[in-house]
Amino acid sequence: MNDSMETTKTTTKKKNRCYFCNKKIPLVMRGTPCQCGHEYCSEHRLPETHNCEFDCRSEHLKNAESKIKAMKCVCDKVNRV
Repeated sequence: MNDSMETTKTTTKKKNRCYFCNKKIPLVMRGTPCQCGHEYCSEHRLPETHNCEFDCRSEHLKNAESKIKAMKCVCDKVNRV
């Protein structure tokens, strides 16, 4: 029974550490992960500093395109008689 408890302790990942530099993340910074799904310290929180693989531009364009289509108002240019 002790062997199974030891393996579960070693396999759990510490979530309060920076994914890039393994520095402890303060309590204030926790709970705000990057869009790639990892949590970073204050030095590596920006996508440029931790070489983020998440493509923010394409995600933004996809969301913006759907909003524009929903708000677009199209009317006939020629009045029909």
